[in-house]
Amino acid sequence: MPTGTERLIWAQGSPSTLKAVTTHLNGIRVTLAAAICWENYMPLLRQSLYAQNVNIYLAPTADARETWLPLMRTVACEGRTFVLSANQCVRYNELPEWVTCPPVPQTQQMQVQTQTQPRSPTAAHRKKHSITAEGPHEIVWPEGEKKVETEAEAAVAAPPAVAPAPAADGVPHGDDFVCRGGSCIVGCQGEVLAGPIWEVSADDAPDSDVTARAAGIDADGNAVGDGLLVAEIDLEDCERGRLDMDVAGSYSRNDAFKLTVEGLDLSPPPF
Repeated sequence: MPTGTERLIWAQGSPSTLKAVTTHLNGIRVTLAAAICWENYMPLLRQSLYAQNVNIYLAPTADARETWLPLMRTVACEGRTFVLSANQCVRYNELPEWVTCPPVPQTQQMQVQTQTQPRSPTAAHRKKHSITAEGPHEIVWPEGEKKVETEAEAAVAAPPAVAPAPAADGVPHGDDFVCRGGSCIVGCQGEVLAGPIWEVSADDAPDSDVTARAAGIDADGNAVGDGLLVAEIDLEDCERGRLDMDVAGSYSRNDAFKLTVEGLDLSPPPF
């Protein structure tokens, strides 16, 4: 489901895309599924993935708020699944020009549009565009396409859409982060295994240990400086955890509460 202005570009997705997939990694069978960004805030969508016995839950996002990590820990604990969440780390000056170039101030547009235009020498001799009908009524005929006759008229007819880009020393944000990152790996009991990493770009420093120490992050077990998080996991922990609580099994009281998704079979993939 697109969020906010994303709906100007993207439409709603198909429920069939929520189907979990199985594969083998290092000879171990894995069940994976994914929910994108704020889809993870939808409890019923999460439940549809839990019902498929997902071992690795993928949650790419653009949400760099500090509320994201608690959500990922909740997902991992609820679903007894390992959660991998990847987020972007982007600076203002890395955005394309069509995003960073400021629009023309409204006052400037009004000044352009309200300039006094020189009267065309032929204006007095133009054909009248209205006639007076019988009685106190005047009929005004629609004008055809008006041709731009002067440079001043051209400026009014097509005012600039955006203002020129400011000089390098006048960039309003420069190296400021527009998205701080926050990628993380969470264990199936809700424990944080790696990350989150904040304001670490792959282009910042080649030495991950130096970058990690500078950021006050313990680099033991995960490569922070190059933006890569690494954690060793045991997928059988998912099964052990569901012996304790299985939110898609008996613990969910399927005899009383039922979830159906149009176009999606919630049955776990076969072994």
